Amino acid sequence: MPVTARLSSIGEVLGYDFRNWVEFYFINQLGQVCSLLFHGYSVDNLRLTFADMHYDRIDFTQVKLSAAPEQRTNQHGSYYLASFSYEVLTEKESKALQAITNALPPLYREDTLATLETTTLKQNYDPPEMKKIEIRAA
Repeated sequence: MPVTARLSSIGEVLGYDFRNWVEFYFINQLGQVCSLLFHGYSVDNLRLTFADMHYDRIDFTQVKLSAAPEQRTNQHGSYYLASFSYEVLTEKESKALQAITNALPPLYREDTLATLETTTLKQNYDPPEMKKIEIRAA
């Protein structure tokens, strides 16, 4: 059950060049806070799922979101992308998740914060402001 979601285009993060990312913080089945990052075609698949959610008038914090790996192969070898599905939370689950979310500090990964970023969606994502770097002409 996602408690935080961020969909962004980020430049030079985690050793990758500029690409689309989605970052989730969620509560797993044991009640632990976990994080997952997806990029590339997985983000495209998530956008399709989000379109369905939009028409159902729900967001990521109102569902049990599932990701399933899909193996693909090309001339460079095998790779995986994620496909997504969701189940709407019951009212009881929704209230419990909201109580947990309210009790948590801001959730973010410092290594995914970037100065070159365009965020297209964020829910319950509120990292501290990044320090501004002053660039001086030589």
